[in-house]
Amino acid sequence: MATIGKVLGEIEAERSRHVASLDQQEKWERARMLVETDVVTQLLFDHVHDVHVDLLMEMLDVPAEGDLFVMVLLLPESGDGHYSEIRQAIRQRGWTGALYGRQLPLIVFREPGTTYRSQATALARELLSLGAEQDWFIGIGNVCSSLDDVRRSYQEAMLATVDTQGRKRYRFFEEIPLKPETREQAMTDQKELMENIRLGKWDRVHTQVINAITTLEKEGTPIIYSQQRILQVLWMTSRVLSESGIDTQEPLFSVQPTDYRTLRKEAERLLDEMKEAYRTHFSHTEADTFQQIKQYIQDHSHEDMSLDTLAQTVHLSPIYISKMFKEKQGMNYIDFLTECRMDKAKGLMKDPEKSIKEISYEVGYHDPNYFSKVFKKMTKHSPKEYRRSLLGQHV
Repeated sequence: MATIGKVLGEIEAERSRHVASLDQQEKWERARMLVETDVVTQLLFDHVHDVHVDLLMEMLDVPAEGDLFVMVLLLPESGDGHYSEIRQAIRQRGWTGALYGRQLPLIVFREPGTTYRSQATALARELLSLGAEQDWFIGIGNVCSSLDDVRRSYQEAMLATVDTQGRKRYRFFEEIPLKPETREQAMTDQKELMENIRLGKWDRVHTQVINAITTLEKEGTPIIYSQQRILQVLWMTSRVLSESGIDTQEPLFSVQPTDYRTLRKEAERLLDEMKEAYRTHFSHTEADTFQQIKQYIQDHSHEDMSLDTLAQTVHLSPIYISKMFKEKQGMNYIDFLTECRMDKAKGLMKDPEKSIKEISYEVGYHDPNYFSKVFKKMTKHSPKEYRRSLLGQHV
């Protein structure tokens, strides 16, 4: 009886450890999903702060080196119900971003031994099969060699979704025939244009678009190509506004431009409409919204929090929140969240009865080792060194 009782006790203990392990695994998966979404958001829409992104990368088991490309999945209004399926399909092959309106960005890592087009085509078809009965479309950007250049592939993927009509439900980005020097300048101008749109610098946006038309005219570019190029730029402007939660009508020419004078007139009309939509949207935002967001982060900094979950809580777009932090606080939201957590940790370290492990959990970190790395990055001291210094001052 004693032997049997001992064995039963060991079985029960093993069962408890197994349940605890599954619980930890589930928590890790939730944390990993938040980290992955945050990394995609920062890479595509925000200025990356190396102090955080490097540490976040360590938590992801997908390699952050080598070639990669971006796919943008356009979903119908009811498409958010497929988010988990899409994330599962892309897992181990790349990272899934947050769903902004109808747009879901995916960062895909190149597979060795297969061509970029073969890999992208196979993945596009696999994803489209998840919504076989729905109106899905995928834009695919070109390959880039590093995370630093991933925004370019994202912009190309967005441009590839400009025209969703056609036999296939996916499209690769294809350059319009331009001179090499003009093509290179166009990509540089495009990045600057997107930043100006997000920051609401509409005078610069207007100047860039009109200058682009003038350049195309001087080079003798056929009007049909110029019309396509400018329409792509206007569609890109509309999509950037959509990311910020601003609804605009589809930018379509009211008449078919047959000369450059008409093209300028139509482009200016569409830009004015989008500029007015931008101003109307932000004029309705309360003046103290930013303070409310900061207060919410301070009050809930100990909870799992991503830019996407924060945006859903305060009913604003992730892009808008990111923009406000850069303009008003001079940092991105994750820097502010980390500062709040570190301030709370410093306060808790005054209590010698609390272990570093307990403190890390209380301020919102599931992994004490990760907490220690972040703390040292922010303060230049390890938690133990800081505590010794802190308690020594009170002796």
